[in-house]
Amino acid sequence: MDVVIKQKDCDVIAQIVGEIDNFAAEKLQVEMAKIVKLCPKNVILDLKGVPAMGSSGIGKILYLYKELNKNKASFAIKGLHPNLIEIFKSLKLEKLFSIKTD
Repeated sequence: MDVVIKQKDCDVIAQIVGEIDNFAAEKLQVEMAKIVKLCPKNVILDLKGVPAMGSSGIGKILYLYKELNKNKASFAIKGLHPNLIEIFKSLKLEKLFSIKTD
């Protein structure tokens, strides 16, 4: 799994590529902490390159959402792979933040 973080002013886009299993989720946690330290106002997590994700990966995304929410920053996911849409919807994550498939 690879993560590329791009910041422009108060906006951050993090592009993730590869499966997020338990091992990759630990690396993801480190990358999410880097995003929080940037104190952004808007964060978009681009997951179009993530075909599969375990529960630990979803937990790391929720960690990021909660930390950003403390700072009143907006959070959205774009490019959600079709394999993951049903999982995110069954957890009702779309009620917490914007989720787009494109």
